[in-house]
Amino acid sequence: MRRLFFLIAFLSACLSLHAEKPSAFERVRAQAAAAAAASSTTLGTSSQSNSNAHTSKSSTSKTPSKAQIKQQQKREKELQERQQKKEKELAKKQAERAKAQAEKDKAIAKKQAEKNKNLAEREKDLAKKQAEKDKAQAEREHDLAKKQAEKEKAAAEREKDLAKRQSEKEKELAKRHEEKEKALAKKQHEKEKALAKNIQEPVFPLDTVREKKRAYGVVTKDTTLQNLYTLNSPMNDFMPYAFGKQLIFSSDRYRAPELFSEEWSEKTYFATRKGKNNWSKQKMNGYKWSSDNNTALVGVDEQYFYFYRSFWLDNGEIYRASRIKKGSKGRPDKKRPWRVGRLHYYNDINTEFDETSVATVSSDTVFFVSNQGGNYDIYLQIRGRMPQPVRNLNTSHEENDLHYLPATRTLYFASDRPGGAGGFDIYQTHFYPDATCDDPTRIADTIVNSAYDDRDYHPVSDSVIYFASNRPGGIGNLDIYEINITTLGAEPLPETKEDTVETLRDELIEKLKELGLFPFKGEVQVGAYQYIKSLRAFYKRFPCIKTQDLKEVEIVVDGKIHVHKYIVNRVYDDVYEALEKQYEIEQMHCLPEKEFSDMPFIGCLDSEGNRYAIFWKREEMESHNLYYIYKNGQIVWKSRKF
Repeated sequence: MRRLFFLIAFLSACLSLHAEKPSAFERVRAQAAAAAAASSTTLGTSSQSNSNAHTSKSSTSKTPSKAQIKQQQKREKELQERQQKKEKELAKKQAERAKAQAEKDKAIAKKQAEKNKNLAEREKDLAKKQAEKDKAQAEREHDLAKKQAEKEKAAAEREKDLAKRQSEKEKELAKRHEEKEKALAKKQHEKEKALAKNIQEPVFPLDTVREKKRAYGVVTKDTTLQNLYTLNSPMNDFMPYAFGKQLIFSSDRYRAPELFSEEWSEKTYFATRKGKNNWSKQKMNGYKWSSDNNTALVGVDEQYFYFYRSFWLDNGEIYRASRIKKGSKGRPDKKRPWRVGRLHYYNDINTEFDETSVATVSSDTVFFVSNQGGNYDIYLQIRGRMPQPVRNLNTSHEENDLHYLPATRTLYFASDRPGGAGGFDIYQTHFYPDATCDDPTRIADTIVNSAYDDRDYHPVSDSVIYFASNRPGGIGNLDIYEINITTLGAEPLPETKEDTVETLRDELIEKLKELGLFPFKGEVQVGAYQYIKSLRAFYKRFPCIKTQDLKEVEIVVDGKIHVHKYIVNRVYDDVYEALEKQYEIEQMHCLPEKEFSDMPFIGCLDSEGNRYAIFWKREEMESHNLYYIYKNGQIVWKSRKF
């Protein structure tokens, strides 16, 4: 029995050595074998005990017979065969499981290979698609670059064309400007020639004192001429239209520019009469009146205001704006005439050329001025038909500045044609219902027409007339004048001398030359203060001066007093420009007036370092244009008072 136990244990050990990993069945079988061995051992022990007991009971023992031994061997052999059969079955099952696992692993490996193959194919497809995308993107970028290059080339060609057209336009403008300069020079020569020949004008029945009076203050028994000094500027002031106490006019005076090109452009202003030759501060109307580079009021009737607008020289167009206020029963707002509606392009008369003036006879009949024929002529349009030049009013010279008076059916205009007193003169003609005009006649009154340019003749009533003129005695360029006619006679105006702004300035310049201040270099100082210590504070104290480009210079007086000087940020080499700037700043009427030193003045130095200052007093400048020169704080000269 022991040998059987050891044999089973040996076989189990061998199987356990050969098996890579015992299965659950094998572990159960091993446990059963161990239990059988243990049972055999117990059985052997029990048999041995029984045998011993039996031996003790019987004095003689029996040995196993051959049959028993043979039977025992047969049983062991059967048991061994069954064990071997079981082991073979187990080995066969293990092999089948191993084979199944191998097939399974092979199938998994095959699937993984297929997956890897599919993944590789997908990656290949993705790479191919990405390459196609990259190629398409490169082609698009190439096309875009090509289109951009074409655009840039086209833009360069457009810019080249624009530059070419601009150059041609500038050449044309320069040519026109040159022609105008030549025409002006010719006119000036004719004026000088006419003055040299002492052109005889109609003589009024005036006494010898009144015969000496010139542009400012001409007086007859019932007519006075007055320069509107408190309204005019050193630049051109023209196109006056009166509405009760309000006067609307146009001017190219200097103003704070939105763009550099607008500093001297035409704009529309209005002022209110405050007394005899006293007007309120001139205000520029809003965008409707003063947009674009040049805007001027050039015509008025009961329904519309007519505006001239232009961005370039000689290419202006006419716009009109309604004067009728909503709810006013079709009547204009006379209290606030500057309140107008939206501006509309006047299609009926505008062309690619320059249209400058309008005078309406009725809603379907209008006179206007255009240079479409080569020079400025008068045209007439009736019922929207093609405008026609008015042959008997036009000449080879310029006709402009239209104004129609419905009460007398009289058309007024200005012309520089030969046969006048000189420069532009005022002409008139009668307009008939059959759309014909009398031949024009020049107004013979020398109060109106002079040897200089007289334009924009606008009768307001039988007793008041406004017009513009650049005759001597004005502030500069075109000034607005007022004619008053009365049957009661008029008090003589204060007598004036023949000195003019020009002669006084010439006198000033001669004195500057005498003092060694030529070539001239000077600055315009607008104030000096101890308590205003910065340019920002100065602008805050005097808001109107914000439009001026100033600089601050601090000096120390007597070694302890700090004075802040405020000076126009420019050095002038032209006395006239400095004087105009000085006058312009004073006309703002916002700087102190109490102290003489706070008035704007022109400062300059001579070669030895002496400081000179050119002053004028406001009340004298307004009426007499009187100058003072100070040297190192002491007066050394003043112009002649007259």
